[in-house]
Amino acid sequence: MIIHVSSPEERSINRWLGGTTTELYIHPKSATYAKKDFDFRISIATVEVEESIFTPLPEVSRTTLVLEGETILTHEEHHSKQLKKFDSDMYDGSWNTSSLGMSTNFNLMTRGKVSSTIKHRVLEEKEFFELNPKGKDVMQFIYIYTGEVLLSNEKLMQSLSAGSLVSFESFSEKMSLEAKCTIELLIIDLIL
Repeated sequence: MIIHVSSPEERSINRWLGGTTTELYIHPKSATYAKKDFDFRISIATVEVEESIFTPLPEVSRTTLVLEGETILTHEEHHSKQLKKFDSDMYDGSWNTSSLGMSTNFNLMTRGKVSSTIKHRVLEEKEFFELNPKGKDVMQFIYIYTGEVLLSNEKLMQSLSAGSLVSFESFSEKMSLEAKCTIELLIIDLIL
């Protein structure tokens, strides 16, 4: 099992026309967003203007989950969806998409046969959450949105704070999370 933890201090923030974007993870490691040669990409973006138009991304499936604020995503000739905190929308990156409202969003982009799920979870102080192996073709990520948590099993004990992203590759051993206070986290599964 390979576990990698990235913290906010390791990431660079880039500007786009409507705000900022921070890449949390890209797979494979040699891929770049500019070349669109990734299997999947996880990022956080701020939308700092009231109205924005998303960059078209053919052959990319997108999921946008609101972390702060509210937005209405409109996919021309498809559907519109109002998103409040922890609401999400999955859509085709080739669609003409616009947003109304300022927000901070957790974004997941996948290409090819990669499929994904994102779940929001709240843990109360001292509550445990068990992470179970998902199989060799599944990568799992935990994004700590607020608070602090202890990640552990028989071989490892590591404290994680808000903004940390943990990735599990070849997930083969049970792990547990223990909340040090009330925390909010996202659980992301990617089937490769």
